[in-house]
Formats: sequence, C-alpha cells, structure tokens
Amino acid sequence: MKKYQISILISVVSICGIVVLNYRLATLFNNSSGKNKALFGLTELAYLDVKLYIGLVVTIALGFGILAIRKAENRQYSILSIILSIIGILSLFVRWWTMMILTL
Repeated sequence: MKKYQISILISVVSICGIVVLNYRLATLFNNSSGKNKALFGLTELAYLDVKLYIGLVVTIALGFGILAIRKAENRQYSILSIILSIIGILSLFVRWWTMMILTL
C-alpha cells in the first residue's frame, strides 16, 4: 500500500470514530436528568482519553501524508490525505455533540 492510501484510510476511520463518539455523548446528554445535564462537562471529561487516542492516530495519518508528498507519490491523493488528517485533528476540538442534541 502506498503511504497516502494508509493516511486516507486512517483519517476516514478516525473521522467516523469522532462522529460515533459525539453521537454517544449526545444520546447520553438527552437521556440525562437535570442535575446530570448541568454537570455534563464531567461526563465529557471521561471520554477525553478516547479523543486523545484518536488524536494520536490522526497525527500518525498526517505523518504518512507528509511522507507521501516527500516521496513524490500521487500528489492529488497526498494532498487529500493531508486535508482529511487536518479535518480530523480540527474536529477533535469542536464539540459536535452539542449540535447533535438539536436533531435527536
């Protein structure tokens, strides 16, 4: 497998993991009572380790994307892999579950 293929695969799996994690947080929030909703930040901290692991994996994917550009592999796919990795890294810092509450 080429390095950009590995990077794209890891980035897509990581983004799916971020979506699943945020969906779980949104359903936990919707099923909570009033006091638990007020202190939901503590519940969110319990899932911080999962975000850390996803962040490490996406950072590795970014490294593979950068290596793909240095090795002069397919340039378009290499740039796509880097963009997907950056989207994955940035989406770790956004609390998507707060927007999912409105739709559940």
